[in-house]
Amino acid sequence: ALLARSFGILYRSLVTTSTCPAFFTLRSFSRSHYHFTISLYLNSSQHNTNMRSWIATHSAVMVGATSTLLNATPRLLSRTPDCLLWPDQRSMLVVDSAEDSAVNGLPAQPYDIIFPSKVLPLLAIDLRASRRIAKATYACEAGQATLSSSPSRKLAICQDRANGHILIDAPMEKVLVPELYAHIVDGVELNGIYLGVENQTTWGFRYTPATCHANATLSTRDYYEVKLLGLPESKWDTAGYEVEFRGFLKVVSWF
Repeated sequence: ALLARSFGILYRSLVTTSTCPAFFTLRSFSRSHYHFTISLYLNSSQHNTNMRSWIATHSAVMVGATSTLLNATPRLLSRTPDCLLWPDQRSMLVVDSAEDSAVNGLPAQPYDIIFPSKVLPLLAIDLRASRRIAKATYACEAGQATLSSSPSRKLAICQDRANGHILIDAPMEKVLVPELYAHIVDGVELNGIYLGVENQTTWGFRYTPATCHANATLSTRDYYEVKLLGLPESKWDTAGYEVEFRGFLKVVSWF
């Protein structure tokens, strides 16, 4: 409640001193852990120097304590072209057992990530968990994950060991077909099916803030980048970013 009141006070102080739009992004929140970013975007024709200076010094990321990643041993369940263990209904990939527990349950969704030379369609973690917001779901065709709405659009994991993202419609020579795994902890198999490949099921996450056009309209929403860790070396390897925390991707029914 105190955090919510603080946001309200901050918001009112901004909107009453400037006609520029202000966008607040709540990254995640739980009883024992809070993690949020304040993102502020001002229309260049409607701002003043003092407000711009305030934003530069007060926009912040606050991170609570993280937990230890679950020590799980993967057990391979299925390979292509087997779809038997995929949910019969439409499925979703959600964050599970993450070191940042407040992110658990958030869904992996298609994003078009813009690079200087190309636009790369891949899956990233959407911060909007509500079912009121339409979500892309996934299915299995001939042992490979696809978009439910467009089965010809296949999901695959990039072979680049430092950038093992889940790509959409990538050239097959550059990717690995995702596999399904069970997790075993202290000799006991946990409930649930997890996504991975090459006996690796640990994913790394990094927050990417929202961006804004010059006229202060939202360009892209904030999200968590997600990539598979522990891949073997390949000829496609390039430099990659450091992850902020680790976790798993769980395959769940979505209906």
